[in-house]
Amino acid sequence: MMTNVKRLPETPSPVTDVRRLTERVSMLEAVVENFPGGLLLFDKDLKLAFCNQRQRKMLDYPDWFFGENPPHISEIFWYNATRGEYGAGDPQDHVDHRMALVAKREEHVFERRRPNGTLLEIRGQPLEGGGFVTTYLDITEQRKGQDALRYLANHDVLTNLPNRFSAMGELESRIARLQPQASLAVVFLDLNGFKPVNDRYGHAIGDELLKSVAHRLAHSIRESDHISRYGGDEFVILMNCGSGRHEAEMLAERLERSLSEPFSVSDTELFISASIGIAVCPEDGVRVDELVGAADKHMYVAKRNGLSYVKSTAQPRTA
Repeated sequence: MMTNVKRLPETPSPVTDVRRLTERVSMLEAVVENFPGGLLLFDKDLKLAFCNQRQRKMLDYPDWFFGENPPHISEIFWYNATRGEYGAGDPQDHVDHRMALVAKREEHVFERRRPNGTLLEIRGQPLEGGGFVTTYLDITEQRKGQDALRYLANHDVLTNLPNRFSAMGELESRIARLQPQASLAVVFLDLNGFKPVNDRYGHAIGDELLKSVAHRLAHSIRESDHISRYGGDEFVILMNCGSGRHEAEMLAERLERSLSEPFSVSDTELFISASIGIAVCPEDGVRVDELVGAADKHMYVAKRNGLSYVKSTAQPRTA
């Protein structure tokens, strides 16, 4: 008769333990070296314990960092400060500032622009028992993509002027910042004769004409003014006025003179004019919709009467 004998688990041999430990270390090294950014590890004494190859290359670290006597974190700060990694200023001030942050032992994340233009996202995490682990990610291309999308969301692709969305945001912001006794003008401009150009010469010529118009308008305003392509053949200019509507009417006259000269597009001489509507805050309203509606209404009055713009009968206001 056979009896069941419980077998004791086999005790791993020292060789097996070493092999398993070696495999785990190799896997850990593979993970660290394939991390998509730089990685620094500092021990409890804040000396450099580990730095992956990507970090060494990304930050151009010297070979002496990785000798028998690894540098203290303050030495790395000093090396970076003296080569301009932290921008202008006294290197010791930069080091002291960063050592004060290290002493707080707080998790942190920030961005830093290197002298070569590279943008880094840096994350630091204090470790239990002392030390720090810090990661560096190159986000230059990611930020360029975000900036490009933001630009496209706020600009007209054809003329490169700000678009309607941008204009309305700027108008709202200017209304909010408007000081007592100050004025803000919304100048609405609609081209006359643009459709016949499109119908006769095609959209390619029409697009080139719009770009030429945008260029002239942009060079007819002050640096502090804001011009946008509102849509189609419509443009909006925002200007802060010291003398109210009179100053906006002076701008309208400049715009009229600017557009009166012929445009040369693909060896074709084209003539175009504009109808202009002016609304002034606070006289014509204090909200975005009120001001845009008033400027649009005044523009149609000018167009209906064959005028460039409707002149005000009020006397110019003195500042």
